[in-house]
Amino acid sequence: MSLDRNEKAAVVADVSTQVARSQTLALAEYRGLTVESLNKLRVEARARGVYLHVVKNTLARRAVAGTPFEAASGAMVGRRWSEAEPEGGHGGVAVSGAGGR
Repeated sequence: MSLDRNEKAAVVADVSTQVARSQTLALAEYRGLTVESLNKLRVEARARGVYLHVVKNTLARRAVAGTPFEAASGAMVGRRWSEAEPEGGHGGVAVSGAGGR
């Protein structure tokens, strides 16, 4: 299912909001994870207050533009997920690249 322009803008705004509240960002390859493993990761992330969302890399790059995490946008290619920890060290944001450039 592809998103229209308004839906893409909403995704970018949502991710941008989460990123703006975060102080750390980590990228990791997730290729090879089973659906079951990824679902377990989502449940564990949610329980710890971590924001985890699958999003196209182009939208993720737009979401971090103009933030301290913009430097990571060059690594937002392929299938990766990233986790950012908000100030205070509790919870965070995880953005998953769904491929595409």
